[in-house]
Amino acid sequence: MWDRMRDERWVAIAAVVVVMVVFGTTFVAIKIALTEMGPFTLAFARFLIALVPFLPFLLRRDAGVRTWQLGAMGFLGVTLFFSLQNWALVYTTAANAAIILSAIPALTAVFGHLALGESLELSRGLGILLSMTGVGVVVLGGPSGTAELEGAGGRALLGNLLVLGAAASWALYTVLGRRVVGRLSPAASTAHTMAWGVLFLLPFALGEMVVGGVSWPTLQGWAALLFLALIASGLAFFLYLFSLTRLEAGEASLYVNLAPVVSLVAAYLVLAEPITWLQLLGTGLVLLGVYLTERAGRD
Repeated sequence: MWDRMRDERWVAIAAVVVVMVVFGTTFVAIKIALTEMGPFTLAFARFLIALVPFLPFLLRRDAGVRTWQLGAMGFLGVTLFFSLQNWALVYTTAANAAIILSAIPALTAVFGHLALGESLELSRGLGILLSMTGVGVVVLGGPSGTAELEGAGGRALLGNLLVLGAAASWALYTVLGRRVVGRLSPAASTAHTMAWGVLFLLPFALGEMVVGGVSWPTLQGWAALLFLALIASGLAFFLYLFSLTRLEAGEASLYVNLAPVVSLVAAYLVLAEPITWLQLLGTGLVLLGVYLTERAGRD
């Protein structure tokens, strides 16, 4: 029995790590897509496409899950988070977005403690601190687009504040999702979350298209959109909710700190940006933080 629980736990950890690897590559895709469509239109199109494979699961409901819970998950985890993230990337750099989103584990741990009674023992707190410190070293220790930010002026501050709002939104989504996935399958939870998110996004996307006009994406734009929709949304959401069936909300969210590390590597491979020794040090701190938190959950 114990061996089975341990195996299921490692499967859940593997699932959330895959999600963060995917999330770490989305900044490049979002930057590409935003050159051809607005932030709300991108979020709407992304999740409208991602919802298609999950349509059959919309018929599955459980009496213990309230409609408002599913609606709140859709609003927090889709509409608010991705709208704020897309909007922020119009004004700030991917590096700034990555370091600010590292606040998610700390926010989730606090919300999880308040709402779910999840523990905040010393080793888990140390893991969160090390992981967030590592992300800070990764971002500040390398080419982070300082000149771009100086030129952007107050727009960069606006972008950073929007990312911080997105971080709080995802933390709340994770805590709420922890309650729902115990009563509804990850596939059904994903389907309802995306459906509500698309519904809430519709008026914003329509308004944006009316104001800015509508243009057909190029092949590059379609490639970025389909990656964001099918891989970074549909598959990633399913795997993340699955991980919440075996991991506590605060523990699962800590792995978000892996995403900036993946972003660093992706930038090196795709954009040929150099990697400094400070960035490598930060990577080690992030991985050590993940290990300490995972060990705390196992003990």
